[in-house]
Amino acid sequence: CIDYGEPPTLWLLTKSAWYKLLNPAPEYVELFASTRCKYDLCIRTAALLRADPLCSFEEGSPLILEPASGTEGRSYTDKELFRESGFILAQLTAAVEDEEEREEESALEQGLKGVKGSVMDVMRRKAAAVDLLKRKVSRDMGNRRERDEAQ
Repeated sequence: CIDYGEPPTLWLLTKSAWYKLLNPAPEYVELFASTRCKYDLCIRTAALLRADPLCSFEEGSPLILEPASGTEGRSYTDKELFRESGFILAQLTAAVEDEEEREEESALEQGLKGVKGSVMDVMRRKAAAVDLLKRKVSRDMGNRRERDEAQ
């Protein structure tokens, strides 16, 4: 669970407790890497949208891919951003739904609507392309399995 407050926090929820995830033990570093990537990209995207909801992808992607000055974290690639774009969209949509009711839209909500060429517009299109590619690969693997079984 991602808490988008200040400072943002990553939580692991179990049936009996909530655990604040900080630095993983050495044996969990590799396992934690993909979770940390998703977390970093989500909080950076949320921060960007709060600062400039209609930011273009060209202007905004460097701010998402690089850690803010004075903060910890690693740099990410466009490929990683696009791979996680569906997750980011789902997380930010859930965050907006959790916001208190207001008369005016929040900056995050405005940013999620995304005008053509904005960060969220491009991410939405990339998420759809990644999903399409995953379905095609799954379908191709299924066809290959059927051919192999038929032989």
